[in-house]
Amino acid sequence: LLTFSANAICIAGLANLFSGRKAWLVIYEAIDSIAELRNTPWSAYKLALLLAPITYRLADVISAVGDGVALSLSRVIRVPRPQIRVIHLPGFDPAIEHAALKAANHRWLSPEFSLVIAACRLSAQKDLPMLLHAFKRVVTANPQVRLIILGDGPQRHELELLRRTLGLDDLVDM
Repeated sequence: LLTFSANAICIAGLANLFSGRKAWLVIYEAIDSIAELRNTPWSAYKLALLLAPITYRLADVISAVGDGVALSLSRVIRVPRPQIRVIHLPGFDPAIEHAALKAANHRWLSPEFSLVIAACRLSAQKDLPMLLHAFKRVVTANPQVRLIILGDGPQRHELELLRRTLGLDDLVDM
């Protein structure tokens, strides 16, 4: 069984334990599942925190997309970090290489501005509301600073509203 969901991992681990039959359980954490569970009802979050240290240890292989996810996971499931294999996702796309050869054209790419760029999925794990609030403080002290947020995701609308609420429409491009 190969699964990516913290809830499915807990269920699969328990099923494997109580079924009397041994199935291979391979865990691949592509995101910080426990952090993602914080958006679920409190009882599900608490249950996952209780079961994860038990059920994840039942896996034959525990792997993660990167060092940060592996470190977070090792703390939650109380397994030494070296026991979690890091397998980076291949991210090569020939279109990106082609686009990188083109000259960038943006109104803020000039010597008069200092530029901050964030490139990520617009999701809760990235805590972009904190970035916008921090940027508001930075731009108050340094009016020549601009922020470009590259990416898309489920929080786009919420972030656009926050940008407007903070009065950053002319200073932050998404």
